[in-house]
Amino acid sequence: MSDFSTYPDILITLHNAVQRRHESDIAHREKQARRLSSHRYQRLWKRLNKTKFLPLLNANTTRFNIYYIKKKFARLKLIPITAIKIYN
Repeated sequence: MSDFSTYPDILITLHNAVQRRHESDIAHREKQARRLSSHRYQRLWKRLNKTKFLPLLNANTTRFNIYYIKKKFARLKLIPITAIKIYN
């Protein structure tokens, strides 16, 4: 069996591979620790469902802009006229 000192490039390659594997294992463990458990996910879901969101100040303007853009595309025959709707 040969000694690795005669092949320094192999030793460097193995060292780099082990180091990358170690770093990826640490990253994976950190990601697992941040993952929500089913109980925490359920609590978050309930809390977000209770939250009242205010509509944006420019929500109507955005909706009308979308409407007129769709109308323009319909005039250019790029979308059917039935696709134009305004949602409340």
